[in-house]
Amino acid sequence: MHLRTHVKPKSRGQTGRRQSEYHDVMIDHHKNVGTVLKALDDAGIPRCHVGDVVESYNQRFDIGFTDQQKADLVAFLSSL
Repeated sequence: MHLRTHVKPKSRGQTGRRQSEYHDVMIDHHKNVGTVLKALDDAGIPRCHVGDVVESYNQRFDIGFTDQQKADLVAFLSSL
């Protein structure tokens, strides 16, 4: 948890009693991220896809990833 992250009283305990407050904060964070991404989509603002970033870096820095390496990297980055 970040130094300045504070758990709202209503958010405490939403992940269950065996989880830390960090997990409670992350639930709220993910709710906010989803709201922001939906607003971007509704406004027609394009978002960058992980695959586009991998391909851009591959070309810009002449990395030479194979198609399989790019697919593996996209899958890994998308899982984070």
